[in-house]
Amino acid sequence: MKRLLIAIVIFLSVLDSMSQIPDIKEGAYKNSMYFEKGILLLRAEFRFKETGFGLDRTFYRVSTKDKIAKSQLKKHIIWGIYQNSVLYLNAMRLGMKKHYVVVQEIGKYCYLIGRPIKDISQQAAIGNAAFYGGLIGAGITNAAINAKINDQIHYLVNLDTGVPHLVTQPYLEHILAADEKLLTKYKDELNPHYLSVMLNYVGLLNAMYDN
Repeated sequence: MKRLLIAIVIFLSVLDSMSQIPDIKEGAYKNSMYFEKGILLLRAEFRFKETGFGLDRTFYRVSTKDKIAKSQLKKHIIWGIYQNSVLYLNAMRLGMKKHYVVVQEIGKYCYLIGRPIKDISQQAAIGNAAFYGGLIGAGITNAAINAKINDQIHYLVNLDTGVPHLVTQPYLEHILAADEKLLTKYKDELNPHYLSVMLNYVGLLNAMYDN
């Protein structure tokens, strides 16, 4: 586990100088497409406060003294905030609980670490368990699903759609299909399921779109 974390840290430091979208304007953005096009919703000075420790250090509460920006924050109209070379995304707009999350890599496919999102089938399973087994049945099912998806916290957000996807082999192969050579190279990897390997190809794909 420690080796994997070290590899990710080294990889992210390389990506930082490799696949950034140039000339990003500081301020708040309404959605991912506006961010990609550089269309600002508003400018203001925001303050970010960490909400926890460990992985939670990527999660923040956001505040501002600007009255208009404060109103936009409360209504969750703001999709993301770019300030001091860091992009913070509104997790509620990604289907997560209320907080902002730091984007680890900015590109066509933004990489971030977020809390698990339950898909429709998982939500339906909890609802069915509640119907047949009451709160106890729902609690047991919810705990089982949380245990299953707890380590699947790595996401890619496609700026064209704003939709988050888990970093998995099938999804990576899907987006790498845009470059046949890159896809073939990835499939030839000895350990294509390693997170560090998958993130490396996300960086290469982002670099391709940046050029």
